This record gives sequence, C-alpha cells and structure tokens, in this order.
Amino acid sequence: AKLKALDFYAQHGDGTLRSGQAQQIEQNLVKAMATAKERLADLDDKMVQLRQEMAQRLDDPKVRANLQKELNAWTISRDLLHEQYEQAVHDLDYHRGVHAKMTNVYEQQEKKAAPTEGPKL
Repeated sequence: AKLKALDFYAQHGDGTLRSGQAQQIEQNLVKAMATAKERLADLDDKMVQLRQEMAQRLDDPKVRANLQKELNAWTISRDLLHEQYEQAVHDLDYHRGVHAKMTNVYEQQEKKAAPTEGPKL
C-alpha cells in the first residue's frame, strides 16, 4: 500500500510542467522510479518462482538450503530496490518543492523590478 501511495504521488505530484533543466531532472527521476518499479515486479516474480521450487524440492535438505539462500538474496535485493524507489520519490518531491520556491522568488523579483507608473492626473 505504501508503494502504491508513493507511486501515485510521484506520478501526479503537483501536475505542473516545467521547462529546461528542471523538467529534465524530473523526467530522469520519474524514469528511475519506473525502472525500479519494473525491477521490483521482476524480483517479486522470481521470489514466487523460488518459493514454488522450494515447495517441490523439500525432500533434499541441500537443495532446500541453496534455494533458501537464493531467496534470501532476492529478498535483500528487493528491499534495497524498494529503498531506492522511495529515495527517488523523496528526491522528486524535494526537487518539485525547490523549483516551486525558486519560481515564487523569481516572480517576486520580477514584480519588484517592474517599472511602476507614477500617479495619473
């Protein structure tokens, strides 16, 4: 559920389009999150397959131990990928926040720098 919530937020965020470097950074972060999500799905499939193999070969302790080691390695890999995905979501959120603040600062500076008209008679 947490992963789905993070994924929804990452995809929808504040919904604004940006130009230049900011947009490229955001696209790279979204691409990294999509890649991590695909790899998580692949790891989930592999873990299911390993569990099924373990269930079929429970008679041989050596095979069972090797499968358990491999399953543990895949579990660790999945956890690390999940952490990377969460970090990418966090980075995207931070980037969007910084961009929004900078946009606000630039707009305020432009308003201050804009020539003001004197009183009209």
